[in-house]
Parts: sequence; C-alpha cells; structure tokens
Amino acid sequence: MGRNKRKRNKGGNNKKHRANNRNRNKNKKYEFEPGAVPVEFLKRDGDVALVRYEGEKFRVHKAHVFATLQWTEKGAIISARKSYLMPVMNERLVITNIFDFEEKDEQPVNNKTYIYGTEIRVIDSAHESSRFGLPIGTQFHFITYAETPAVGEFVAGMRNGTCSNVMGYVEWVDEKNLMCKINGKICPTEQVGYKIVNPEYLKSFAFTEA
Repeated sequence: MGRNKRKRNKGGNNKKHRANNRNRNKNKKYEFEPGAVPVEFLKRDGDVALVRYEGEKFRVHKAHVFATLQWTEKGAIISARKSYLMPVMNERLVITNIFDFEEKDEQPVNNKTYIYGTEIRVIDSAHESSRFGLPIGTQFHFITYAETPAVGEFVAGMRNGTCSNVMGYVEWVDEKNLMCKINGKICPTEQVGYKIVNPEYLKSFAFTEA
C-alpha cells in the first residue's frame, strides 16, 4: 500500500493564510477593557500607532493597543488605553499669551532637554499611583541621575531614594556640587527622579506643595 501524495501548491497556501488573517483581523470585534476607548487605526510607525479619536490624531505605543499593529488595516476600529494617547501637535498652531506680551523678552526661557523628555507617562491605575506616589491622571517623565533639573520646574524625588518625600518647584540648582533646592528642601540632583508635566492638576488633591 502506498501513501497518497498530495500536490503542493507552492506559495498558494501562504497567500491564502495571509488573506484569512487579514479578514479575521478586519472583522474582529475588540473587547474594550476598563480605561480603553475605541480608536480608528491610521498607520503604524515601528512600535507606535497613529490613530484618530474623537476627530483628533494621537500616537500610542503598541503596548497600550489591544490589537496587532502588523496586521491591522487602515480605518479599522481598535481598542487603546485612553490615558496613553499622545496628541499629535499641529506645526501651524501658534499660542500666544496676551496678558504678558510686553514682558515677553524679559522672561527666562528654559530650553533644557531631557533624555526621556518626550516620553510622557500617565498614572492610569491604582497600582501606578501607589508605586509613584502620584494621583491617577498625573503626567510626568523620568529624569536620569546624570541630569540636573531646571529652576522653575515641578519635580519629585526618586521613590527609592533618600529624597523620596521631596516634591515641588526647583528654587535653585548648584551644578558644581550637584545639589538643588526643591520647595525649601536641599536635595542631591541625582535623587530627583521625575518632572511633573501638569503640576496644576495636583492642586485638586492632597498635594499641598503643588
């Protein structure tokens, strides 16, 4: 008795599987977890997705998207964590302050850049709120131990450091001795771990230093 040998259609099965995968992802109904919202997928740029939510464009990392970016087609509705949606700024947008335009040239300009300055994080769970000691909704980015904060910024000490209870605006910085003063407290610059992007938000909580 011999074996039945099936004829192989080289390449044909792969094309069929790819078509089935595309159709499966296109027709898939994503489940929206707590904190997630439906967004329209536009395109993928590496590990980041460009999406549209409520008429505005946002970028979101694949870790916060409940879909496979590689197989998601343009226009598909997928699920993403709302607090991690980063707005895409319009380069033509110009913002002016009409209240102090006469003193505009006298105001100090902070052009300081940070390694993680563009990687804004958002506290979006009770676990992260407990971990960082910040309320849900706080926006921040990390400051490495080799960087020094700028005067006038609202920062917080590293949670596992000697200045974990320090939080507030930077009053002065001694870059030579690597020390700074934050809300009346002296702290080594290497112990400053976070810059709070939205300090005004903390005023509605029990953070009196804000």
